[in-house]
Formats: sequence, structure tokens, C-alpha cells
Amino acid sequence: MPFTPTAFNRLAAAIWERDADITLVAADLVYNDVIADPGNFTGAASGITNLKGHKSIMEFVKARGRTVYFDVHTWTHGPGSSADYTKVLLSFHDALHKVCPGTETKVVIFEFNALAHNLERALGNAYATIDMEKYSDKRPIVCSANCLQVDGHNDNG
Repeated sequence: MPFTPTAFNRLAAAIWERDADITLVAADLVYNDVIADPGNFTGAASGITNLKGHKSIMEFVKARGRTVYFDVHTWTHGPGSSADYTKVLLSFHDALHKVCPGTETKVVIFEFNALAHNLERALGNAYATIDMEKYSDKRPIVCSANCLQVDGHNDNG
């Protein structure tokens, strides 16, 4: 059964009953295109075409005085690869706040992904980290993925 906003909200309530200080993260994975209309867009690797589910989650957490972060991954093949993702992620952040104004929702990046494990990727990650730092008010967490991939661990491709 796919994970739904209703399931997220039910789990969130149970988690906050035990520890109200936890900030929950919903994984959203990859967006490739700038989002102009939160109700109808393309380019999400997951097949998501609107932010109705996101809105449901954000309204639920906002009503409880909490926040939720959405984890989105980016591609960092080389030094110039993150520039387009900066525009995409800013549009995603803005779209989230358009569908649920007044929320403290942020976008986090738990993985810079690439199809290479070389100096180009390292430079891409460095550039992305510097680029994302400019928007730390909207992206409080930015991480590189799977540091052991270069040694053959956690490599899914």
C-alpha cells in the first residue's frame, strides 16, 4: 500500500504524543522542473503532479503548531549541475508555501546524487553546498549521499 498523507498524519500524531520536539521529514525525492503551478506540474521523478498531499500534511502539522521538512534529492555530477536544481528547489519551497501559507515548512537535501564517484562529483557536491548555503533559511540541512559508494558500499547503480 502506498504511503499517504493520511498515514503520515496518523504517524505524526503518534510520534508527537511520545516526543513533541521531533521535527518530522517527509521524503519527496527528485523534482526536475521548476514548479509554476502547485496544482499541476511535471518533472517529479515520483510521478507527483500536484501538491495536494503536501498541503494535507502541512495543514495537519501547522494546526498542531509543528512543522515538517520535505527531503528532496539533487544531482551533482559536476560543478555546474546544481544551478538548475537551485531554481527547481526554490520553486518547490515557494509552491509549498503557496498551498499552505504561514507554515514553517522547509526543504532539506539528504542526498546529493550523481552517477559518478570521482573528482567531478566532489566538485559538484562542493559547488552545490556553497550554492545551497545562500538559501539556508529555506534549506537548513544539505548532505552528500553515500560516502562509502567509492569503496563499493551502498552503491545501487
